[in-house]
Parts: sequence; structure tokens; C-alpha cells
Amino acid sequence: MSLVKIQTNTHLPKRIILVRHGESSGNADRNVRGTTPTHKFELTEKGIEQAKQTGIRIKKLISENDNNWKVFFYVSPLERTRKTLREIGGSFPTRRVMGVKEEPRLRDLNFGNYHDPASIGKIQKERFTYGRFYYRVPGGETGAEVYDRISGQFYWFFLRLNGQNHNSILFFSLP
Repeated sequence: MSLVKIQTNTHLPKRIILVRHGESSGNADRNVRGTTPTHKFELTEKGIEQAKQTGIRIKKLISENDNNWKVFFYVSPLERTRKTLREIGGSFPTRRVMGVKEEPRLRDLNFGNYHDPASIGKIQKERFTYGRFYYRVPGGETGAEVYDRISGQFYWFFLRLNGQNHNSILFFSLP
């Protein structure tokens, strides 16, 4: 096994901001989980407004006391996170956005395929009893697997960051 040394003079971002998607149809109505794949959940009107307001607040945070700020966005491929990014991104001038990268490893915990609403309560009870980190939802993944996936993503991110100059990095849709 070889270890990668990150140079001490590497420019690290001033801040890393983690953003969860706005309210989605799956958050607002659990019955949707029985008919719609989770990656296709749409933002509700409330979720769209949440994203717009979040964009305003993040832009203010990033641009305060810094006339040279830049931002880079990483987003999961889920519809609700891409829509959240579109709404948040409306607050940022194009010249300040250094890039956008869709990153599948940032997706939410996979709760498996469709679940009938009656089974969701049973699954949640089993998950709580067994342990949320280790319980595998039928057809889904464990919290431990999500941890490994996200840890690998951040390791890759810091290796790739070497020498790049972004004041702020935003990640969308962490579990």
C-alpha cells in the first residue's frame, strides 16, 4: 500500500459547504416512495423556495469581505439535488463559478427499490433496533457502505484539488 502525500503548500479552499437538497416529493409524501424511484423525486414548491433562499445566504457568506471569490459545485445525479443546484446557482454570477461536476458517489443512502408505505414503518423499526449504521434496507445499502463511498469521494477530492484555487466548494446531497 502506498500513501499519497499532499504537499503542505497546497492551496485548500477557504470553506467547504455541504448542502442537502430542498424538500422533495418523497419528503412531503411518503406514499410517493411506493410509486416513484427515489432518484426521480422532484422538489416541491417549498423545496424550490428553500433552495433559492439558500443560494442567497450562501452567496452572501462567500462574497463577504472577499472581492476575488470563486466557487466550484459538486452535485449528485439525483433529480432533487440537480434542481436544488439550479435554484441555488441562480444566485451566483457565471464568472464566479469555476465549474460544476456531477458526482454519483454523493448520492443519498440507497433505500432500495419501491417500498409500499405499510412496509416503511416496519423497515424503520428494524433499522433502529438493528443499528442504523449496519442495517441494510432490502435492496439498499448500509450506513457503513455510504461512509466508505463518501470517504472515498473526499479522498479523491483532496487529491484532485492539489494546486487548484477555489475559495469555496459546495457539495450537494450528502446523506
